[in-house]
Amino acid sequence: MQELLTKGLGHTSFRNPRKDRNPYQLSSIPQKWDYVFLGEPFSGQLNNGLNKDAESYGHGCLHVNIENLFEGFNITLHNLGRVSATDNEIEHYKMQKGDICILRSSVKWDGVGHPALYNSDSREPVVFSGFIIRFRPNREFWNPIFLTYLLRSNFIRNNIKAWATVSANININQESLKKIPVPHPQLEEQDRIASALYRLELAILMRNEGRKKLEILKKGLVQKLLTGQIRMKV
Repeated sequence: MQELLTKGLGHTSFRNPRKDRNPYQLSSIPQKWDYVFLGEPFSGQLNNGLNKDAESYGHGCLHVNIENLFEGFNITLHNLGRVSATDNEIEHYKMQKGDICILRSSVKWDGVGHPALYNSDSREPVVFSGFIIRFRPNREFWNPIFLTYLLRSNFIRNNIKAWATVSANININQESLKKIPVPHPQLEEQDRIASALYRLELAILMRNEGRKKLEILKKGLVQKLLTGQIRMKV
């Protein structure tokens, strides 16, 4: 998976990143790629989320919170909570399909900067928590699925952690995220890499599910043997 995100598909010629794009000794990339900063205007927009008091939760519009980012690659609508928000707040903090939610504040190092993709069509507005930074990628520049895979990769996660600060929690802010360099292939190749990574993850998931089912069957068989429900001929 890491190879696809840094070496692409079918490339044979590679180069080192430009010095101004390489503050962390990043790996070589295909000749046709470059490293770009998340904060460059053509890349997309970063916005902090909505902060509300405790009484505002449990009713109102749908709301992406911290725990929703750890439920999987995609944020799912059926697990969202609710928060009371004004029309102006909804307009400002409303999620769009293809937005990437990045955890701004965490009690653990592994949590800070963790991303998840909002890739749903909701009939009602969905807003996002003040503990989250929303990145709205330029769809003419980024495939959101490809970029989410990038932001979840170890080498980008390590760069994000390097910019994090520690107070009561471990935090990352917009200004620091803007300085994160990420490899950028052409959009058509992003589409192909995203599709390949999806198929790879699906295959791994199916294999793991098969192992789980086999383990359940094995435990059930052992239990029946131990209780005498099944007798072995010897």
